[in-house]
Amino acid sequence: MLITVIVLAIYALVIIFDYLPYAKSWTPGDKAVYWVTLLIGFGVLFLVSLDVKLPNPTDGITALVALIFPNLG
Repeated sequence: MLITVIVLAIYALVIIFDYLPYAKSWTPGDKAVYWVTLLIGFGVLFLVSLDVKLPNPTDGITALVALIFPNLG
């Protein structure tokens, strides 16, 4: 529970000190990339703080590389 509160506090600080001062000078595309990466990172850290077992991305990456380069393996 304490780790979850720490994660929430850190992301609140990131939004306050990183996003708000620069948001007016960014294009809508910059804002979209910022929010997508921020929310993906927050989602992963939030789930980890709740002790949710996340799948290993190695299998998916290996399968994707095998589809792109079938002669490698």
